[in-house]
Amino acid sequence: MKKTFFTLVAISLFIACDSNDDSSESPENPGNSGNPTEVTSPGRMTFDGKVYDLNHAYIVDENIETEEESDLAYIFSNTDIINSNQKDSITFIYMDYKGIRPEVGTISNLLDYSIQIDASNEEGVVTGGNYIVDSSAENQDLQTLQQELIVRSLDTIVDLEFTFDRRDGKEIKGFYKGSFTTIP
Repeated sequence: MKKTFFTLVAISLFIACDSNDDSSESPENPGNSGNPTEVTSPGRMTFDGKVYDLNHAYIVDENIETEEESDLAYIFSNTDIINSNQKDSITFIYMDYKGIRPEVGTISNLLDYSIQIDASNEEGVVTGGNYIVDSSAENQDLQTLQQELIVRSLDTIVDLEFTFDRRDGKEIKGFYKGSFTTIP
């Protein structure tokens, strides 16, 4: 009886894993290796054929006291930039815009934006690395012709996707669907 039970459990797990194996690439599933046992992060970014995990999200609202417009920002990273001891190999995305509060919708008027890969973290300050997008860069190839942030949900999780089209024709796409930390 035990042998039959364990055999049924093993077959069930095999079938369940096989039905979840979506090896096709899409905005929600970029660069998937097709390995059903692969642990996936709540977010990913793709650039130049490479996939970067995004494990942490932060939402910054500089003015929570009044209904006046202020800077709002979404920040994503592969590590907890506030509490982690990880010092190197940081992926860091920063998007800033004007608003009263973070809301669901499409944002295409980003004021400041930057994406760094292989950056360093020193006590919560991310520096260095390679910029692949930067709104204030002198190198215009790092600036964008278009950027879009689509926020679908801001309840207990943030669910969004983003796209940056660089002047040199390269595209950066990503998504994040998971928990977030609010920074007032």
